[in-house]
Amino acid sequence: WNADALVEAIAARPAIKWLPDIDMNALLALYNGARLLILPSFHEGFGLPALEAMACGIPVVVAKRGGLPEVVESAGIYIEPEDHESIADGIWRVLNDEDLAHQLRQK
Repeated sequence: WNADALVEAIAARPAIKWLPDIDMNALLALYNGARLLILPSFHEGFGLPALEAMACGIPVVVAKRGGLPEVVESAGIYIEPEDHESIADGIWRVLNDEDLAHQLRQK
């Protein structure tokens, strides 16, 4: 598939910031400024972004696919990546339930 065209189309949207090459300090700053990490991956190996976010105390909303359930266990919200309502619900739950978000940050 033509990933370059897709990246250009996504990067052209004003609400999206495309950051292809950032150093670890910048990545940590992004994680620490985030309210959650959403990872609606169809195929995910180990799930390093979820592990990094959880290490920074960021709640994660992830697909129940690949290695993500093994990495996240009970420390995140699971969604079905092909179901936009499932994705929206997972995001909504974390952003609108401070008790839940706090519990996820502590795991």
